[in-house]
Amino acid sequence: MDKKPDVAMRRWHDYDWEAVLAGQKVAQRYFVRSGLVRKDRLCSFVPSGFHPATVVVRNFTELLQGLAQLGSSQLEVASKKAVVKYVLKKAQSSNAHGIRFLTDAEAAQLLQIHERRRRANWSFVWILVAAPALASRWRRWTRSVAILAPMLAATAWRFSSKCCWPVEWAKHELASPESSALYVLQRNVQPWLHSGRKFHLRVLLLCVGDLTAYVNRDVRVLLASGRYTDGCGDSDRLDVHVTNMGVNKAVSDYSETEQNIALQELGEELATKIFGELSDVLAKTLTALQAAGRRHFFTLPNCWELFGADFLVEAGTARAMLLEINPSPSLAMYSADLQTLLGGDPMSSKLPPAWLELHMEAERLLAYCFCKGGLTPYAVDASGFDVKDTWKLVMVDSSATDLACLSAQGPAARRALLCAARLRSRSFAAPSWATVDPETMSAGKPAEGMNLCGGSWTTSKYSQEIVEPMNGDAFLKVPNTGFDEIEAFVQRMASVPRSGLHNPFKNPERYVMLGEVCGAAAREMFKPEVSDFFCRLIQRVAPKSYAQAGGEIKAVRTWLQDYSGNSVRMLAESTGLPGDHVGQTTVGYRMPFGGVSVITPFNFPLEICSLQTLSAVFMGNQCTTKVDWKVAIVMEQFLRMLHACGLPKTDVDYIYCDGPVMNEILLRGDAKMTLFTGSQRVADKLAVDLKGKVKLEDAGFDWKILGPDVMDVDYVAWQADHDAYGFSGQKCSAQSMLFMHENWTKPEVDIVGRLATLAGQRSLENLTNCPVLTWPTEKFLEHMNRCLSIPGAKLAFGGKPLTGHQIPPQYGAVEPTAVRLPIEALEDPPSFEVATVELFGPFQVLVDYKDGQQGKVIEAINRMPNHLTAGIVSNNPIFINEVLGNSITGTTYAGARARTTGAPVQHWFGPSGDVRAGGIHTKHAIQLCWSSHREVVYDFGPVTNIPQQS
Repeated sequence: MDKKPDVAMRRWHDYDWEAVLAGQKVAQRYFVRSGLVRKDRLCSFVPSGFHPATVVVRNFTELLQGLAQLGSSQLEVASKKAVVKYVLKKAQSSNAHGIRFLTDAEAAQLLQIHERRRRANWSFVWILVAAPALASRWRRWTRSVAILAPMLAATAWRFSSKCCWPVEWAKHELASPESSALYVLQRNVQPWLHSGRKFHLRVLLLCVGDLTAYVNRDVRVLLASGRYTDGCGDSDRLDVHVTNMGVNKAVSDYSETEQNIALQELGEELATKIFGELSDVLAKTLTALQAAGRRHFFTLPNCWELFGADFLVEAGTARAMLLEINPSPSLAMYSADLQTLLGGDPMSSKLPPAWLELHMEAERLLAYCFCKGGLTPYAVDASGFDVKDTWKLVMVDSSATDLACLSAQGPAARRALLCAARLRSRSFAAPSWATVDPETMSAGKPAEGMNLCGGSWTTSKYSQEIVEPMNGDAFLKVPNTGFDEIEAFVQRMASVPRSGLHNPFKNPERYVMLGEVCGAAAREMFKPEVSDFFCRLIQRVAPKSYAQAGGEIKAVRTWLQDYSGNSVRMLAESTGLPGDHVGQTTVGYRMPFGGVSVITPFNFPLEICSLQTLSAVFMGNQCTTKVDWKVAIVMEQFLRMLHACGLPKTDVDYIYCDGPVMNEILLRGDAKMTLFTGSQRVADKLAVDLKGKVKLEDAGFDWKILGPDVMDVDYVAWQADHDAYGFSGQKCSAQSMLFMHENWTKPEVDIVGRLATLAGQRSLENLTNCPVLTWPTEKFLEHMNRCLSIPGAKLAFGGKPLTGHQIPPQYGAVEPTAVRLPIEALEDPPSFEVATVELFGPFQVLVDYKDGQQGKVIEAINRMPNHLTAGIVSNNPIFINEVLGNSITGTTYAGARARTTGAPVQHWFGPSGDVRAGGIHTKHAIQLCWSSHREVVYDFGPVTNIPQQS
């Protein structure tokens, strides 16, 4: 690594960032630090109470809204004495460039003019609408003019001086509709004065590596040129309000000795208080930035950077308010250059004594706390890296809040609980588009779901209470839409044109729009607060581990990236052939169906329903979506996010209801295609009711075969445990039956023992085991006992109900379980029928087979009714080819790393062997499920001769 001492100020663009990111070179810049140096982002990370109230504004309308939000009122225009109350700054500027101050009266005047213009505009619109009617009603024009006179006067007033923006605002950058400017509007901090003048503090902040931070003890106090009382009410007096050294040097009576002084000149006591406070504010700001992730502050061990932090001391409280942090700070106010200040390269040299290291909270800890019997995860990663493998897991009983109990649990437990408490106070707020908060949903404050129909969010006459799986509290209320409330949904579905909302000939601009929506949604889901919001919401309704919930977020986000830009348009790619003569060509197009629907289960609250719904819309369909109402709140929030990202609200209808109600909507609305994911029984009923207009990702009793060649035993055992018991077996791709060649059950391998050990490590505490949402404990154990009644069957491990929990009785709570039986037992039809019942829970059947019995294994897998996913664990190509050639499972993994679960979004996932089989993820899956082929034969001539009549 190149570590030559180099403290010269170099521009960000001068670095070879590929070499820096590869660790080959040192940079005196960080790759990303926008969360630190952009004013519109910094406000999200400064500790509460130590930053001015801030609103981000992009245009003049948002400026007016921001003034109102910060407390401005039209009544203030009558104030006797003007006071500067607001500051408008460019989000990405320094040296006071583009800054503007507003008094309370000036802000009120802008709001007053805005209100006048609004009223005058309505009058003008009324005249345009009413004039023709009035003229036709009365014959005498004089009577019409008499009635219209007041409105005409109002219109004239609209264009008078009282309704015109002041010249300086009419020409402002924010007033231009073509401007892409980004500003922040802040409430002005009333300043602490020194010698009657306003001042700010310049603090040098040095960040080194990943991440150590220092502040320089030499804090400079930079004073304005004019006395504050002389111009505190005049927003144009920059010499009074601007304390920047570069600006004040242009003032004729500027004195550097009087206007650039040390912090200690404010008094030792005050200086000590201020320095301690600003150091704490900077430390907490950097901690929050790192916890938010690398998209805000991308720190690297081979980078360092010097920043200039500006503080204002608030009058009365003497609080150090952080205003902004600037890159490449000017050192003009210091008597030393950069080399002298740093004493050499900070990566390799010891810093001079003037630099004080900040004490940052850098916890690499994942703490789970019991909250009313449920589990709530809190996590912080101070480096921004993916540290799921390095997090230390500590279980803490949060009911033990007194010091004695904490001490009894030991220092590790006390540390975890205190970390969790800090993280709770620092946890992400729900996104602005969200209508629920996973942190606050409870029986005392239940969240509420809503239906979406025709672009409007509505409720229903009756509601359905959803209980929290971990403790039985009714923490969520959703609409229970009845048969008498579905007419709007029926009419919406029935009225969609058969040609769809768009197709290659109609509204093709929608392909572009949907690609832009996907891009915006992917960017939104990259925000740490959004990703965390969906992870926590999923955990509340379908208790998965944080990693399992995060896997859904990653899959959806990656898929949205894949279909951003032109990728939606490419789904409608045509195929063409030349014709039989000049002027003739034939082109195949993908056409939508019209009104369609998506019905999905509880086990993937976000991934399946979101991808299939958007896939339907991509191809031009209007979709009505129903998700199992136990988890449907997640998809509702996803739709709200899509609307915030630009998706038209009328593209998707969303309903909370039970199965019979949805069935009635599909029948009466004449659904042209329905994608159903769920049980085989419902799938078969829908296929009949809808006359075959269905695609199914139906139930999956999924198998895995361990071939005769034994390899990577620990990995194979881990994968088998993950496939069978991940999310407690409640996946349509879960491993339901494991065929084990005798080589895998020898004592030196003991695959069953390894599986038992891994299964025994799963627990409710870390959600690697969790409630079973569709099989109560009693029903689960009844099925296990039926399997044990098969001749030759025995319990391999598990089989006991869980204890010491508050899971409600309608849900299951059992140990990960396996029943073991010989391959010969499956030859008996009644036994085979019992053994191949899909139990949506932590249950699998282990089947022993020997050399020469591969044929019986293949016969068994082909007798199974479902063919969704499978795994062939072997590196023997002949064995793999024999199984592949004699089976039909839709998604089959083959090789030493074969699995059944965790399908990434880059490949097809769906069943096979059924004309109704649907799929997900890929271009082929989307086209197959959500469009039909249309052939258009173009024949333009020329006509050279007319054939004889035949």
